[in-house]
Amino acid sequence: MANLSYLKDKNFLRALDNDANKFFWVRIEVLDKDENVIENIEGRVNTGSTININGSSSMRRTCNINMIAEETNNNLTDINHLLSANKRIRIFEGIKNNIDTVNYEDIIWFPLGVFVIIQPNITHTATGCMIQLSCKDKMCLLNGECAGGLPASITFHEYEQKIGSKTCTEDPTVDDDIIPNNYTVYIYKTQERNNQNKIVTITHYYTWSAEYGWQEGNAETSTDEKTGDAKISVNGKVVGETVSNPQLIYDIIQTLVCNYGGIDINKIFINDVPLEIKQIVRYIGSNTLYYDSSTGTYTTDEDYFEKNNTAERAWRNFGYNEEIGYVYTDFTYPGPLVSSIGDNVCSVLDKIRSTLGNYEYFFDVEGNFVFQEIKNYLNTSYSPLIAYREDENQFSENLRLDNRNKIDKNGNIIEVLDNDVGIIDGTNYKVDFYSNSKSVYTFNEGDGLILSYANSPNYNNLKNDFHIWGENKDGYAIHYHLVIKSQPGKNKDGYYNKYNVVFLKNSETGEYTGGLRLADSTDKNPISYTTTDYRAEIYLQGLSKKKIQQRPDIYEQELLDLFDSIYDFREKKFKTDLIYYPNNLKYFIDYIEPNDKIEDCSVDVLGPKVYSYQYDKINKLYNVDIPDLILIDIKMDASSRASIVKKCRANSQPFANVNHTIYSNIAIGSSGYTAQETSRDLLYQYTNYNESISLQSVPIYYLDVNSRITVQDKQSGIFGDYIINSITLPLNAGNAMSITATRALERI
Repeated sequence: MANLSYLKDKNFLRALDNDANKFFWVRIEVLDKDENVIENIEGRVNTGSTININGSSSMRRTCNINMIAEETNNNLTDINHLLSANKRIRIFEGIKNNIDTVNYEDIIWFPLGVFVIIQPNITHTATGCMIQLSCKDKMCLLNGECAGGLPASITFHEYEQKIGSKTCTEDPTVDDDIIPNNYTVYIYKTQERNNQNKIVTITHYYTWSAEYGWQEGNAETSTDEKTGDAKISVNGKVVGETVSNPQLIYDIIQTLVCNYGGIDINKIFINDVPLEIKQIVRYIGSNTLYYDSSTGTYTTDEDYFEKNNTAERAWRNFGYNEEIGYVYTDFTYPGPLVSSIGDNVCSVLDKIRSTLGNYEYFFDVEGNFVFQEIKNYLNTSYSPLIAYREDENQFSENLRLDNRNKIDKNGNIIEVLDNDVGIIDGTNYKVDFYSNSKSVYTFNEGDGLILSYANSPNYNNLKNDFHIWGENKDGYAIHYHLVIKSQPGKNKDGYYNKYNVVFLKNSETGEYTGGLRLADSTDKNPISYTTTDYRAEIYLQGLSKKKIQQRPDIYEQELLDLFDSIYDFREKKFKTDLIYYPNNLKYFIDYIEPNDKIEDCSVDVLGPKVYSYQYDKINKLYNVDIPDLILIDIKMDASSRASIVKKCRANSQPFANVNHTIYSNIAIGSSGYTAQETSRDLLYQYTNYNESISLQSVPIYYLDVNSRITVQDKQSGIFGDYIINSITLPLNAGNAMSITATRALERI
């Protein structure tokens, strides 16, 4: 084919789109199984010839073609026929170039995909030879329709490796000819003199691992219960025993598509699936783990903690199953991945995609298999930042921001940024409708490209009152309530209302309980009380309504029932540290102040639109600020440690050296989901109209699904960026292209 450089010339393409005198052709390249061109078929297509592109399906492209071509035979069962079952085709749409014939050819060819012929039909008439083709893209070679079926139940998440032994003539730890691995026991014999000055043979046993390098161990012998043979075990590795190793997700995808799908490995592109990731780790030791954020020190030594627990240090302590930092680890499949009889390649790919989340796989217009993250909106999460100098584990002079305060390098609070505490608020969740556009194409009002518009907002998609339920590690229900609603107003001096109250006491001990009630005429010395927390103000407003026989609203009543269990009114503070120990609470409520577009779906405007979500794996309210440190075992092999340190510094990633006892008591992976991250997802899904639009346009053959376009038409109320869901492309002159798209939002 000719050079396709014009596909990058936006000005030329735009002029071609606006050319009113278009003349169309279709070219079909017939390909062999290796996708080499056998022959070209060119002709004019008839009405009904279309290509459909579906962005939500792994079967991305399908097509139906009706065209007049040169005379050919009708024996479609002949395997040597140009359009027989073992052939593939590549389709191009050609448009007469009336714009720039100096730099480009007379006909501009747009690639539309590589297809497998599902059902051909050739008809001879007096006027010529009619070819009718029903085709699908190469995904039919993976989904079992044409190929891709799996022969049996197959385990993909791990592979088996037999532990072997190797007798070495030289010391393996210094022999450059040996490439060590973690599934071999290395045996090396030396001659030495004993105490009686006699020469004896000493057998040395070594194992190797990427983390800890060479380790010498003693050989322990046992008897195989089945065979009665002697078995040698060194450093826990038993010669002859088969062990299972986890498989990289990247390798699973590649093996599926290449080995079981028959796709050339050079045509497989796996993006956004790293070989190694930065993974959260949690502490599973029995002793309390102390962490000094001012130095990056971890210790379980209580004496050391007591001695160094000074005002200049910023200590935290962690208990069982709490997240304490990160490690670099292989990106393997988390759990079993086993196919069933009757499954196909796509069945297993769907499980991987479901596990990873926001991913897709498809064949592109060049016939390449692509597995990647869906890039239809920005997805970056909020987290406080800690800056380190290049020398190990030291804070820089830059300041750290936690949820409420500005803290110096020693962890001392030097400025209170916000007295109010919220798990979710405008600082860590925002829907941005006005960010810089990343659209690939703009349809402007009056440019002549759009023939018709249709706008279909979904009112039922709006929610503003979210109840998230889970279960904590002790088996108790946890409830997080998030509402899009204005907080109670303050007076001109910045204070809430004043109330005359009486603080409640325990009838037996006489101690204050932390609760209160409104004073009445019988109380001699009521206390004038103003709260500092908007939740407490709502509570007091509810009490005031009840006092005059009015019914509190649903939010006031909820707080009347639950808030005094988590809040001490007399001390004007929560009963737990919401920064470092929020998950001691079983209940919490947050209001998001409506602003910008989100105001349109607030409770104040629409009334309560409740959405409840329950998931047992939600086991905490939100992630406490996890120390942003890669943990490195000080007992690791020097070269392994150096490699990790080098990687950390290349990524500007702080790290901490920890002793082997602590490192051996960490487990990879979070202990569960949080109400915080769940509420973020719900906010993203349900704070918009899930607005869907339909366009009828002049055909634009280089647009693709899951890409971003800008549409501006005030009369139909369509104005902004949208993500293309599907495209129907006509291949004959005079017909319009159809596009369906949904409103694009930014999550930041």
